[in-house]
Amino acid sequence: MPMRKRKATDDLSDAVADGEFGGASEPVEEDEDKGRVQKKRKGPSGTEAKRGGELVTKKVRGKRGILKQVTEVPLDILFEIFSQLDPIDLLHLARTTKSLRAVMMHPSSASIWKQALANVTGLPGCPGDMQEPKYANLIFDTFCHYCLASNVHNIVWEMGKRVCSKCCFDSNLYTYNFDIEQLPRNITMELVPCVDIKTTKIRRGRRDKLTRAFYCVKIAKQWNSEYKALVADDRALVEWKRVKRAKRERILAHANLCEEWFKRRSLTQAEKQEQVKEDRIKQITAKMSELGWGEEIQRMNIGEFRSHPNIEIKKGLTDRIWENIKPKVVQFMEDVKARRLMLEKKTTMKRRHPLMEEVREAYALTCPPNTIIPPATDIYCFNPFRSIVEDTPFNEDVTIESFRDVMDLLPTLIEDWRKRKDRQLLNMIATATTLSDTTWNYAEQINFDIAMYQETRKVVELCGLDPDTTTAEEMDKLNPVFECVPCYRTSEGRCCLTWRTAAHHTLTSHHTVEPAVLKLLDAGLQAAAQEQFTRRTIKQQCTYTSYNSFCCVYCQKRGHLIDLKNHIVEVHPELKTDPRTDIVPVLDEDRTPANDQLYSFFDNPWDNY
Repeated sequence: MPMRKRKATDDLSDAVADGEFGGASEPVEEDEDKGRVQKKRKGPSGTEAKRGGELVTKKVRGKRGILKQVTEVPLDILFEIFSQLDPIDLLHLARTTKSLRAVMMHPSSASIWKQALANVTGLPGCPGDMQEPKYANLIFDTFCHYCLASNVHNIVWEMGKRVCSKCCFDSNLYTYNFDIEQLPRNITMELVPCVDIKTTKIRRGRRDKLTRAFYCVKIAKQWNSEYKALVADDRALVEWKRVKRAKRERILAHANLCEEWFKRRSLTQAEKQEQVKEDRIKQITAKMSELGWGEEIQRMNIGEFRSHPNIEIKKGLTDRIWENIKPKVVQFMEDVKARRLMLEKKTTMKRRHPLMEEVREAYALTCPPNTIIPPATDIYCFNPFRSIVEDTPFNEDVTIESFRDVMDLLPTLIEDWRKRKDRQLLNMIATATTLSDTTWNYAEQINFDIAMYQETRKVVELCGLDPDTTTAEEMDKLNPVFECVPCYRTSEGRCCLTWRTAAHHTLTSHHTVEPAVLKLLDAGLQAAAQEQFTRRTIKQQCTYTSYNSFCCVYCQKRGHLIDLKNHIVEVHPELKTDPRTDIVPVLDEDRTPANDQLYSFFDNPWDNY
């Protein structure tokens, strides 16, 4: 921390140099930048007071304030101790108390500062125009020498000052204008100290990054005054330039050495901090292993472990620090373990769930065709099967053989499942109905389609049957074909409809046009029409890849006719008998009436000429 608070315009480097090696009892200090005389500081107060002409300190609890008694130590011992310290430590000591500062800034203490600077490996010597405390302040302290901003790493080596980015852009301190105070541009560029600052310039809508040289206004003004005094004397002006140039070259040479050393020091410090961080990680890893987390750390991503805010810190690990961060690190590892177990469970379940399909297929082989078997997801919900899938340890394999002991329970479980589903279906049907207008059971409601019901009754009555007692199976077995008289087309012939299509055709094709008139085809034409319908149906069943209303009687695989014929040849060659017995329609075949119908010529057009 700085020696004392000063205004933002004061110069910290000058504050360090004020009174240095000039006697501790000087009553005034002259500020270099402002040229003003500061008042004499007040005497000690608070913890420091005079009693009987002696300097005494206020008693404090513990060891606080005991550093003020260091001035009572013999000087030879004190100097020997101080000479072993780093320069930054000497700066901090000089800013603790006024009495200690008086000792540190006395000319007799010059050897302490020189020895402290010599203790720093590779540090260039202190330049002749700068005192050791000021040099130490420049190299090791991190405050801006203008506004006292902290953590400043930008050093203007030519001027021996640290400058923050805010002060660099202060036009009263630095400027990128070459013509400072009417000083010729070549003299400004050649002699005035500058600092390179990266700036951004907007040019034609783009942001271009530039590096500009900002020149010191104070030095430029000083050089301008000297230049104006010598501008009339060419010989004196040449000598002035030579002296200034030589001095700047000497300063730049030393500045280059300092800059190279500073880069090496920064790199060394970064390596040391990185080593401290690595040592901290190793220590925490060892301590967590002692707590039983070693295996978990090896399992997890090491980058996730290192990136924890309490682990990846460039700070040594002490017992006190470890006790403070241990609960957080343990909680972190518990969260990591929970996530890992969840991921392992998800991966294992994803690998085991397809086994339910194999279980279903294995059971289907033992059942007759069209046996109602729950889907694999419902079989998984049966407790014996779910227990095997979920409770078996993740490191053990689960195969189809793992379910062999519970396969005998499937018939009973399926029977109970069937009863539950029947009750659910009955609850969805409020009244006994035969037809509905609900294609997709989105809202779990079935609505009675009155119009379809009435038209279907008419179709059954046209066949001479009682619609109240005739079943759908009886109508399918009879397979009557109807003709819609108004839909006759001269170019295509009669419009023929099956009994399932007739009612649907009446409601969809004639709801806004001429009413439909249905009649049964003559007995002589029924067989021909049925044959044409059968051929078209077989064509759909064999060629439409989306047709999925047949199944294999041996494994209940679903598909269209050609697909299942190939399946039986490839998978069940030893069981193959006849396609009509090996392949059967499924119970849930889609029998929704189609919107199309069959047009055909059953009469010779010349007969009605």
